[in-house]
Amino acid sequence: MSVKKAQTFSQMMHEIQRDPVRKARVLKMRNACRVAEEVYRIRTEHELSQKKTAELFKVKPSFVSRLEDGDYTCLHESIVLLHKMAKHFSTKINLNLLPEESSEKQND
Repeated sequence: MSVKKAQTFSQMMHEIQRDPVRKARVLKMRNACRVAEEVYRIRTEHELSQKKTAELFKVKPSFVSRLEDGDYTCLHESIVLLHKMAKHFSTKINLNLLPEESSEKQND
């Protein structure tokens, strides 16, 4: 059994940049974290628990928890909830999402 040599952060990032699948996954996670931060910010500014937030916006408490954890599998739904929260509380959203590469570019 061989032991894999430890990588530096820059080596790991270089590998991710060369692998389109890993790169897309990292971008999705980064975007999900940015959405999660905004949902958390708005929720806590209005002193709401995850449960109260879920009741107010008619979603499951587990959904609020998952998206605040940065679950990138529900990114679209997270953005929809974030928009509803911003509209309900008349607050601005500060979101800087990175574009994901299309599958065509990934296959080149």
